[in-house]
Amino acid sequence: MVIAIIGVLIALLLPAVQAAREAARRSQCINNLKQYGLAMQNYHSTYNVFPPLRGGPKSPEYTAGTADFDNVNTTHNCQWGPSMFTLPFMEQTPRYDRLWSQKTNDGRLPWPWNNGSLTNVIADFYSAPFPTMICPSDAGRGYAGYTHLTTGIDHPDRPHATKNYMACIGDYINDNRAMSANQRAMLLPLQYNSMAACADGTSNTMLFSERCTPAEEGTRLVRGAMAYGIANFATNPSNCFSSLAAGNSKEYDSSVTLTHSETGAFCFEGRAYTSTYSSILPPNSPSCSSSENHGYSLAAASSYHTGGVNVAFVDCSVQFVSETIDCGNVGWSPGGTTAAPNATTAPQRESNYGVWGAMGTHNGGEGKRL
Repeated sequence: MVIAIIGVLIALLLPAVQAAREAARRSQCINNLKQYGLAMQNYHSTYNVFPPLRGGPKSPEYTAGTADFDNVNTTHNCQWGPSMFTLPFMEQTPRYDRLWSQKTNDGRLPWPWNNGSLTNVIADFYSAPFPTMICPSDAGRGYAGYTHLTTGIDHPDRPHATKNYMACIGDYINDNRAMSANQRAMLLPLQYNSMAACADGTSNTMLFSERCTPAEEGTRLVRGAMAYGIANFATNPSNCFSSLAAGNSKEYDSSVTLTHSETGAFCFEGRAYTSTYSSILPPNSPSCSSSENHGYSLAAASSYHTGGVNVAFVDCSVQFVSETIDCGNVGWSPGGTTAAPNATTAPQRESNYGVWGAMGTHNGGEGKRL
């Protein structure tokens, strides 16, 4: 009888203990995002601009059509993301200085990941953990150091710190290099936006949210994987929902081909495919890609917090956003074609993706908030 009572008590207490632990993890996640937002503000205070979504030492000089701009994917010099630029403002100055000590005579940095061949690469710069860039609830956090979960291209000898705090690219489907002028988010590739550009208001415009890192190879969970081969999702984002298992919003259908992408694999790089999310489909929705690796993609914000994700705004505030947030017309085409999403000119207009889309744009004129 006593044993039975103890068993009942344990059964009653366990959910409460788990809930308390998750509440603590969620609070830590909020604090991490807050610190990231403050680092961005301090960067702006120092340089009067925010860092680019993806850039490098020479990025302000790059314009479409120049040799440097067109050669970005070959040199990788301009693939660095905000997490690198803000290192001095996140108590990581020695790490930042070590990287910049490797700048070459022509002004280029090493790649944002350890490719194992460059002479000016410091391995421990990439591999040293960066805990404030990882949500403690993220199931993939145990994979710190992975570079890829696809057999044949793993590099266990080149460990990397990981992240799951991603930059918002607004109501936009990325084209991997994310060089389109139609992107309407606060952080832009190869450009430095100032606070003055945030016409919709700093408390209305997102900078970062969460995106789950892959928990394990082979999982069909929506969190941490992407579906590819989904028809016309670039012209009709709602098609991405066709990848889901019937009656199950948390797993992909067994017939859908998945990629366990490089999401968060390289803490300091800024490529759209691996380091951003779009404010089109609601949080914890499926994500779609045009190919197994590095194609254009529609990545949804995601987390292991129940019911939504934490979001950091330009003003450093952090809010929890429900996965039931208004997303307007998710069947609306962002423009272009399946082969070239966002190819048409995007005027400054209110987002067609409801409140969630409005929060992703910095000058859409919506002035909306949760």
